[in-house]
Amino acid sequence: MMDWRVGVWTAVGLTYATWSAAEATWMARRRGSGGKPLVSERRSTLIMVGAGVLGEVGAVALAWRAPTVPLAADRTRAAAAALPAVWAGLALRWWAVRTLGTHFRATIDIREDQPVVRTGPYRHVRHPSYTGGLLAVAGAAAVLNDAPAWLVLTGSTVAALLYRIHTEDAILIHHLGPDYTDYAATTPRLIPKVW
Repeated sequence: MMDWRVGVWTAVGLTYATWSAAEATWMARRRGSGGKPLVSERRSTLIMVGAGVLGEVGAVALAWRAPTVPLAADRTRAAAAALPAVWAGLALRWWAVRTLGTHFRATIDIREDQPVVRTGPYRHVRHPSYTGGLLAVAGAAAVLNDAPAWLVLTGSTVAALLYRIHTEDAILIHHLGPDYTDYAATTPRLIPKVW
């Protein structure tokens, strides 16, 4: 019989491989589809990628040494506890991407036929794919089993997402007008019934 620790680390490895493959597939499928955008903003995408890389490097560097403030009795227990959050975040992100369909982009692109999507997870928050991504990153950071490392990775993600949400909302309000303004007035940004 397989030791439960091996099962946890196998699940962690498969989760990260699946996550990476899904992200790469979504980006590749959407690149160049749907014609030329009316507006395309890429700076916030670069900031998100940069913050992610810096956060990961910083978190791993902190966790590489002996954890100063462990989150669980050992790293395997932290990973086992964190996996459901990662899976829930990935499922929410997948649901959001599927709901947007051909309107999903890695960059902020406005197309001529751009609707205000209010179905699926967009009934509850304006940016559910970011909510899912943040939940997955927070869970992934917990696998390191080090509170300072968790704060660095989760904090860098939150900072980048705040910039991205501010930028995206401003562009959508400007180009989609009252329809998006009305939607924004009644739908929280990231956390249902909170913000």
